[in-house]
Amino acid sequence: MKALALPLLAALVAAPALSGCDSNDDNEDNFTVQFAALNGSGVTGTAELTMDDDDFTVEIDGEDLDATAHPQHIHGAPGGTVTAQAVCPTMADDANSDGFVDVLEGLPRYGSILLPLDDDISTQAQNVPGFPTGTSIDYSESTTMAALRAALVKDDDNGDDPIGTLGADGTIDLDNYVIVIHGTTDTLPATVGTLPGLPAAATLPVACGRIVRS
Repeated sequence: MKALALPLLAALVAAPALSGCDSNDDNEDNFTVQFAALNGSGVTGTAELTMDDDDFTVEIDGEDLDATAHPQHIHGAPGGTVTAQAVCPTMADDANSDGFVDVLEGLPRYGSILLPLDDDISTQAQNVPGFPTGTSIDYSESTTMAALRAALVKDDDNGDDPIGTLGADGTIDLDNYVIVIHGTTDTLPATVGTLPGLPAAATLPVACGRIVRS
């Protein structure tokens, strides 16, 4: 793992088989996400993900967001277990009962950041200006499966930050992951947790959805 705002270089590794992907005649697998609002945001939206032998594409449409930047990520491996299924948090996960499920309270449910969904999804390096901004999201990015494997299927070199990997012997299994969208303009109480160096409003989860095979 690397710190949230710092690049994480992707090392070339051998390409393992995809886990849980039942290929059709075109060797293409399709997945969808139906987002649910978190923390009273009112956000709605959907996502479509497609992977085949060569390429990986993510498309996200979102509405009713605040007029700010919206970091968005594929999360997985909750509890450090790469085969555990990530789930979206609920208000029951508001451990300090301050009325918000902050990014730290959500991590045990949805797990580490596996892939930032910015303007370059070929690595785990986060380009903050490359995240969507504004009250709606109309997002589409693609990369190669070789680059995706290189970014994710390797050992984690920093277990103390929020970005994780699947291990050198891991497999990419989208059925185990969720997408989380962050970012609000609300004034939050000091009890709302955040990641080091980042304001709580920037990291507050405002929508989450499980990735489901379609």
